[in-house]
Amino acid sequence: RRRRPSAPLPPQKYSRPRLSDRLSKMAAKGGSEEAKAEGGHHKSGGGGDAAAEVSIIQARKAESLEYRIKLASFMAQPHMQNKPKRTGWTKVKEGYQPCLWDNDLFDWAAILTIFLTMYASEGVFYYLFLTFYLATDVDQEALWVNVGLFGLGALALAFTVVSGQKARELKAAREAALKRDMAVNALEASQA
Repeated sequence: RRRRPSAPLPPQKYSRPRLSDRLSKMAAKGGSEEAKAEGGHHKSGGGGDAAAEVSIIQARKAESLEYRIKLASFMAQPHMQNKPKRTGWTKVKEGYQPCLWDNDLFDWAAILTIFLTMYASEGVFYYLFLTFYLATDVDQEALWVNVGLFGLGALALAFTVVSGQKARELKAAREAALKRDMAVNALEASQA
């Protein structure tokens, strides 16, 4: 069987090689121009390897300094200066000691309790529903009870969604009224 040719790869964006890579290549070829100008060794002779290692180390230090400067300039931008501190559940509590997958024992107890409760109640529900179905197999009452429970679940979900939307709208209206009142009070204070 002949293989179909694969689709052509998308064009790759050009990425500038790292400074340490460029300098190590230059050192392997015989040293950088700066090293030669300063009397540094090049590949010929026994000292070339040590000079190449020194130039690579210097290149890595220079690259590290370059990235530290870039990080400092990034952190000095206004949107990074005004960044709020972590609050709520994203803030690590004092004395928090993770034991497995960044969760402590209390978190694991809560997670396992919630899952066990959920699946146990679901299993009990299915057991009771199956028992009810087998007891009323002739009239298919279980089918109509299932339809009724599904309808109640759909109504409960719709009520939850609508009440959440109403609560958000009410909160937005309160905030707008508060801002309007604050603006009116500031205007009255400036005129007085």
